[in-house]
Amino acid sequence: MKRMIWIIFLLILAGGSFSDAPLISSSRAEAEPNPIRVGVGIGLSQTTISAKSPIILKDGNGKKFRANNNITIGYASKNTVKIGKHSLKLPLELSSKGFLKFNKVEYRGIIRILSNGNSFNVVNVLDVEDYLRGVLKMETNPAWHLEALKAQAVISRTYALKNRGKYGSKGFDLTATPNCQVYRGVNAETSRTDQAIKETKGVVVVYGSDLALTPFHSDSGGATANVAEVWSSSIPYLRGVKEAASYDSPYSSWNLTLSSQQIQEALNKTGANVGDVIDLQVNQRDAFGRPVTLIAKGSHGTKEIKTHQFRMAVGPTQLRSTFFTINGETGSSTIQGPQRNTSTGSQPTSLKKEDLGDINGPMTWEEEQSLITLTQQGAFSANEMIDMLMHPEKKKTYLLQVLKKGTQQKAAGAPSKVSAQSSSRRPSKGTFVFSGKGWGHGVGLSQWGAKSLAEQGWKYAKILQHYYPGTNLKQR
Repeated sequence: MKRMIWIIFLLILAGGSFSDAPLISSSRAEAEPNPIRVGVGIGLSQTTISAKSPIILKDGNGKKFRANNNITIGYASKNTVKIGKHSLKLPLELSSKGFLKFNKVEYRGIIRILSNGNSFNVVNVLDVEDYLRGVLKMETNPAWHLEALKAQAVISRTYALKNRGKYGSKGFDLTATPNCQVYRGVNAETSRTDQAIKETKGVVVVYGSDLALTPFHSDSGGATANVAEVWSSSIPYLRGVKEAASYDSPYSSWNLTLSSQQIQEALNKTGANVGDVIDLQVNQRDAFGRPVTLIAKGSHGTKEIKTHQFRMAVGPTQLRSTFFTINGETGSSTIQGPQRNTSTGSQPTSLKKEDLGDINGPMTWEEEQSLITLTQQGAFSANEMIDMLMHPEKKKTYLLQVLKKGTQQKAAGAPSKVSAQSSSRRPSKGTFVFSGKGWGHGVGLSQWGAKSLAEQGWKYAKILQHYYPGTNLKQR
């Protein structure tokens, strides 16, 4: 009788019929040689998961069932979810012969439903090599030279493995947002990025016996930054290096005009309250000419501030990098950065709101890449990023909101003092003009620089050793 009740219960569960599936002895997650857990849905109360083949469920008691290819899961209590009128104990594991589809994205591997207080999380568990297939297109341009794609594959793999367990208390390793690496599952797979991943399978960057920290950015502006002058951490292989070749990018030259009021507001965010801003000048530059510290003079006094801190306060989507001059001042020990010409690069240029197509239509590749770049630079709040993750159809709306605000969108040696006479510039009519080059924090690999080196015949290993000097590659 008890077995009959179970059979009836399983047959009437919403989302399709179920049956016992004792023939399945182990989960696909257990079979993955090098699994990574990605949080693809956070804090949900209900969701639908589908597949092209029947879905196999395993509940928290270890019991397995076979369902049809579409099920709706709803929050019931801290440790249970509802399917139809019935509750199943968490964690709940879903697998299928084909891909599993959640929130319009198809995923390899399995999906786990985990408790998250008064909600639940959706976690994709898959081999790290398959994970990279859903990452690479979102972090670089698939049309670029294969060696540049290989370099990106290696640093993205290194990042994933080094940060495994970052969100362990929540039941996953990484998020699918720019807070970690943008991940879009099977939807983002391409033949060229797959090739780059396959040809570097298992290769990671190491320093000594440890996985290296492998930050990257869009465009260095001519030389990368010393990590100590950006994030106050001294890491030997993240020192500033000059670009080995000149190149063109959409970010080789830019200008930003800020009012003295905007400068004051930014300074206040950093705690450098100088009152009404009278002057802003570069105080120190690194060996390549990138400003390291600024001096702000105001009605309440004078204060020194790190340039990176100032950039983040202004907004990294506005002040694209820390490689700039102010109101035409010229610094010492400067280098000539890459100059932009009319050649067309493969990376997307900054969009304007009028460039957007139908707001309700699908996003173009350029729109998607611009959204990613803006997100990486901090244009969206955590809640907005989660909302876009949960509702991809809202991405274009968020992109338009940022563009309407005019927010568009790296970093070296020992700093040198800059003479006050050469760098002090009073604002013209209450404004400061920043003339800069590059885009991003400037630490580690420059994507546009790597593209240029690959086009000149550099192999991915040499590219990585240039941007992360003192490191080695290892097969894991």
